[in-house]
Amino acid sequence: PSPNFTRLGHQLQAAMAAVLTAPAVLVVLGLYAASLHVGVGYMGTIGSLLGWTTTQTMLVTLAFVLPWAASLYSYVRCMQVSTSKCMRPSLNAAPGDVCRHCGLLREQRSQHCFLCGICVRDRDVHSTFIGACVGQATHADFIRWLLYSAVTALLASAIALTYIWHHKANWSHHGLLLDTVAFFTPLVAWIVGHKPGEDWHDAYLGTVLRAFIVCALASTATFVFKMRLVLRGQLWSEWSRGSRPFDRGNWADNFAVVFGQGPSGWLWALPTLSKPRQAATLPQSL
Repeated sequence: PSPNFTRLGHQLQAAMAAVLTAPAVLVVLGLYAASLHVGVGYMGTIGSLLGWTTTQTMLVTLAFVLPWAASLYSYVRCMQVSTSKCMRPSLNAAPGDVCRHCGLLREQRSQHCFLCGICVRDRDVHSTFIGACVGQATHADFIRWLLYSAVTALLASAIALTYIWHHKANWSHHGLLLDTVAFFTPLVAWIVGHKPGEDWHDAYLGTVLRAFIVCALASTATFVFKMRLVLRGQLWSEWSRGSRPFDRGNWADNFAVVFGQGPSGWLWALPTLSKPRQAATLPQSL
């Protein structure tokens, strides 16, 4: 095909990605807002029902806000795909070392992303939910985002279910909420009881409860899978091909490639203390 036709195809592909990315990012931001509302707004009522003191309620609220804030912080850092962009080639670079799509240097283990429009170092995957590629500089942030998102969703689900439990007498005549609860936890729905009827509060709490549980399950499963790839020294594309060319030989060295060595590696779950991912090179034995 002609260069103009190819360029048009790439532009259409990027436009379609933008159309899909915007709703996905809005959904993620909506979940952040809903989880903060449930985790903080409902905590005062739950504290009163359980007989907590003001200090106890504040401490429990803080225990929710910290992973929520860490998740949002990691999410924003993941969007910075430009930090994983390959370098511009030197004047004496061979034509085969330069990407014909973006003009950047084709570095080892890099891939061109037609959605981001650049070559990305150590490109793992393009995530619709962050609207960017997971690359060398954002790989650790992406895994931390999954971890803290799972923790936040689990806590928000627990808070919502606690609120429902202590208001079961008032909620027993509402249907939509209990339909949602019954979808995941039939025992709770059986204890509370189920009769037709609904209002806006049922719809809101029932919808976000289902979303929290789905988010917790999806984030946990993806985190476990991604961490397994890290310990094996693989990216998504390498896993799909069944190859491990960048495996350092042991899980500790593979872990250090993503999260760093020494204190930064030990404190890998703390977003502000972890170093950016090191540049990947092939083992000397290959």
